[in-house]
Amino acid sequence: MNEQDKEILHVKRLLSSKSAEIRTLNEGQHFKNAERTRDEHAAVGKSWKEFWQIFTLEDFPDTCPFCGEPLQVNEIDGCHIKIAGFLEGSWSSKKYIIPGHHGCNMQLGDEFDARIGIKAVEAIEK
Repeated sequence: MNEQDKEILHVKRLLSSKSAEIRTLNEGQHFKNAERTRDEHAAVGKSWKEFWQIFTLEDFPDTCPFCGEPLQVNEIDGCHIKIAGFLEGSWSSKKYIIPGHHGCNMQLGDEFDARIGIKAVEAIEK
């Protein structure tokens, strides 16, 4: 992502007047796909993957955090996840967005250990 692209995303975020919590999902950290998110629409941007970029100002990763396989831009979904809590079997009450393969995103409710460290952005709906 070049500096001009970052500026455009930054302006979109400022104009939206929205703020989202950003958490670091560390490599090996446990998370799961959130369920029943099909009808949710990002409060900022045209898609959940653009929403992720607007708030992180980062390029998409080259590796899928779900499966660890190479990730091409045309394969990316903005994936809703829940992050494991400190207590066994507990999950974050908030949903977060990370980029990942469409196929990985469709494994609803499945649990994963992050294959890479990545920023997870709180999902804010319209």
